[in-house]
Amino acid sequence: GKLAYPATVFLDSDLSFLTNVPGYRGPQDMMAFLSYFHQEKYKDNISLQSYLDNYGKAR
Repeated sequence: GKLAYPATVFLDSDLSFLTNVPGYRGPQDMMAFLSYFHQEKYKDNISLQSYLDNYGKAR
């Protein structure tokens, strides 16, 4: 794969790899990523991109 710096890696509670997000992300973007993984939306078969596209619309 292609390396990019910085990169943020998300792991589940068992320390299993979930995804890696390349590049710098500002505070609002990072909150969207953190919300997705904290709420475990990936377990509900909601794609990260779909969640990010709709993040904040219901807020």
